[in-house]
Amino acid sequence: MSTTVNVTTQGLGEVEVRKLALGDYSKLLKSLKRLPAEIGELIKGKSKEDFQDIGLQQIIEWLPSLMETAPEEIIHIIVLSTDLDDEKVRTEMDLADAAEVFDAILDINDYRRVIDTVKKMVARRKGQKEVPAETTQ
Repeated sequence: MSTTVNVTTQGLGEVEVRKLALGDYSKLLKSLKRLPAEIGELIKGKSKEDFQDIGLQQIIEWLPSLMETAPEEIIHIIVLSTDLDDEKVRTEMDLADAAEVFDAILDINDYRRVIDTVKKMVARRKGQKEVPAETTQ
């Protein structure tokens, strides 16, 4: 898999999304760890098959809720994973562009593994049995 992908957005033009190195991926997971209750509600009752086809539509559905409850974390994830700076994301990126970029972030960084990790964190916080992680190829 390549280490970068360019996303053409309507408002910002070309945005470079990069595959995160281990140190940055750790920062991504820390940001996601701050969202477990919100993501837990979004994934509650869903099976692993439900996540096979997550795409732009699902991301668009989730982003408004995540932006309402944890805007700093979403902005941090976008800045961490792209060539955009914090100010540009805060002042020039609209929700549709954010959804396209977020979709690319999840794709290039193997979002299925991220979702599995988040599901484990949610289960641990609630004292439930851990949900087994999927092996990705």
